[in-house]
Amino acid sequence: MPRHPTKLSEVPEHVLRVLIKLINTYNRYHSPEAVASLERVEVLNPDGNLYLIRVRFKGSFCATCGVRDWVEDLAYVGESLGIEARLEEFVEPEGVGDERVGYFTVKVPNPAPRVMAWGG
Repeated sequence: MPRHPTKLSEVPEHVLRVLIKLINTYNRYHSPEAVASLERVEVLNPDGNLYLIRVRFKGSFCATCGVRDWVEDLAYVGESLGIEARLEEFVEPEGVGDERVGYFTVKVPNPAPRVMAWGG
């Protein structure tokens, strides 16, 4: 898939709203053990409805759970909001024990779906 780096200021407003809701909902239910922050958004197709997002996760995570599960949970939170998201790559930065990076493909049609509250 071709990648087209996109400045956050160039991301359509309806897409940013969906991504911010996704990150905020994740953080509401996962912090302080894991806190997600959106770092980058790339357009993956000419229709502008498929994006690759880079999300940094920082925290202590749960010792009894797999750390990858904490990252992968972002896709499940998306599913509960009606957002198609899939973890594509999981990165453990060298020398940084409390951070992980996840690359997710996210499908956001235009108009964006009504984003429901998690669990509701």
